[in-house]
Amino acid sequence: MATKTSRNLISGSGTVTTTTASRVLTFSAAQTFKPGATIYISDGTSTEKLTIDQGSGTSWTSVQPAAAGAASRTFTTSDTGTGKQRGSSGWLVPNAIHYAYQSMVDDAGNPDCYIYYDTLAPENGVHPYTFDKVMGSFKTGKDVAQIIPDINMRVRRLEGVVRAGRPSGSLSQDYRVNALEERMRLLEVWANGTGHFGTPPGVTSTTAWTEQNFIDAGDPA
Repeated sequence: MATKTSRNLISGSGTVTTTTASRVLTFSAAQTFKPGATIYISDGTSTEKLTIDQGSGTSWTSVQPAAAGAASRTFTTSDTGTGKQRGSSGWLVPNAIHYAYQSMVDDAGNPDCYIYYDTLAPENGVHPYTFDKVMGSFKTGKDVAQIIPDINMRVRRLEGVVRAGRPSGSLSQDYRVNALEERMRLLEVWANGTGHFGTPPGVTSTTAWTEQNFIDAGDPA
């Protein structure tokens, strides 16, 4: 599923050849990419989410290495027009800088505070094609398409990892760690019991916590 706030991509010209673990991209037709342009490939070989570093003509390099090698692969790329449509074909790209742009009108031309992001780098403070003002930027994780949060959010998330599941009103700062220690203690008591008799501790249930659960369990900055 495409990312909701990312600017839509367009079909690329020609095809591209990739090499496994290589950043070199060879196109069948000359290209005029700008820095940061997205290259998205989804075919029977693999799915590639890449951004352009530099190059010219038919030979370019990407910031990210390709996951697989194959020839004559169709691709989509950053829109070179003035369109602001978002949410149907754009993506968060791993290990890439993304720029947030603000427009005074939405994708239909109506007055709005319209925000979208694009991997295309700004030129003189504006988007190179839409000329909308750049409002900020963020980078994604090395191997996953997820925003790297600021230090305050990272601390909050880590707090949530050790607190998640604690009862309402509890001030325990290491709830999950303490639960593991208590579980191990009960197993040791049972295992070290005379003659190894008695009833072992009951099987406990586990919870699959989400990213939002961890953030909710941490303290706001």
